[in-house]
Amino acid sequence: METKRLILRKLKMSDAYDIYQNIHHDPKVLETFLCKYCETFEEMDFEKMLRYFENTKSFYYGIELKDTHVCIGMIFENDRIEGNIEIGYAIGSCYWNQGYVSEALEAVLDELKQTNYERIYAGAFKENPASLRVMEKCGMSYSHTIQNEINWHDKMHDVVYYEIVKEKNHD
Repeated sequence: METKRLILRKLKMSDAYDIYQNIHHDPKVLETFLCKYCETFEEMDFEKMLRYFENTKSFYYGIELKDTHVCIGMIFENDRIEGNIEIGYAIGSCYWNQGYVSEALEAVLDELKQTNYERIYAGAFKENPASLRVMEKCGMSYSHTIQNEINWHDKMHDVVYYEIVKEKNHD
């Protein structure tokens, strides 16, 4: 998949260092993105993550900049249950506030709208307003908030969910 500035494609082993640098080793990202901080590249088990996505038949795209071919983050299927699909995403903090996540999410949503999913949703910590704005900007509507849903870094976090619900055909 291509957008104006991005290439969205399956993650591959050659993306490991970029994902380490932009996600697993970026403390700002890990304030609100649920994955293990890795002090060194060797601590990250990228192969295990790729196997997980393959085994669950999930989609998992690297977000690559067209001009530099750097993989700045990822957008992926977080969960799939009976016609519902949850999307997750993260990019390195040095790429924040440049519209990259909105561009990637919009492309993925356009693709998913062509599938048989009835509901596409995503969630973010309440204290992550940038992620909430991304969902709104991409046409997702507020669904609900679950208070104290996730314990992360020894603190309970409210999670705010946005969604797109397909209209059912009434033939």
